[in-house]
Amino acid sequence: MTPERARKILKLPKGSVSSGSTSWGELIRARALPPRGPNWRFFDHIRERKTYFATDDMAGLVARTAKRLKDDFEVGPLQVGNIGYADGGKIPWSVSHRAGRDIDLAMFTVDRRGRAVRLHDFVPFERNGRSKDGRRRFDVRRNLALLRALLADDQVHVQWVFVADWLKKDLIKRARKEKVPGEVITRLETVMRQPSD
Repeated sequence: MTPERARKILKLPKGSVSSGSTSWGELIRARALPPRGPNWRFFDHIRERKTYFATDDMAGLVARTAKRLKDDFEVGPLQVGNIGYADGGKIPWSVSHRAGRDIDLAMFTVDRRGRAVRLHDFVPFERNGRSKDGRRRFDVRRNLALLRALLADDQVHVQWVFVADWLKKDLIKRARKEKVPGEVITRLETVMRQPSD
């Protein structure tokens, strides 16, 4: 059964449809997220790539998370990377992002003086929580707020958040210090996964 034949036989539900896995799927009737929204913005190069298409559910999650960050945690703006192409399928920058259900979100950073930094691309962090060039530091407080906002969504169930184990350890430590409820900490421990690469 080919996807084309399946489309002819099956009546698709209204709105966007994500078919297959995030690594081998496609996206039907995708929603384009605007380059900037209330408390979120895509990196400039993402607009050039045209990888800002998502399912309706993912688009809603981005908007609600950005709003929750601003309203509940006074954090923002959320910086967004790849989601996927309008029809899904392979993108050259990732093995996933093929079905509109996964998204790259930039973690928050601060400079040497502790001031929030607006990024223009993703920054990897070493085991000491600093960027390779030493100019930025992983902002544990704001990144915990980001994770809590994602997990608090009542319409989309977040399955995984890929984050290095050493950063996960700092985030869980901060959650305990902030007296985050135990069930939320358990959920944080469950969803955060070490990226395979």
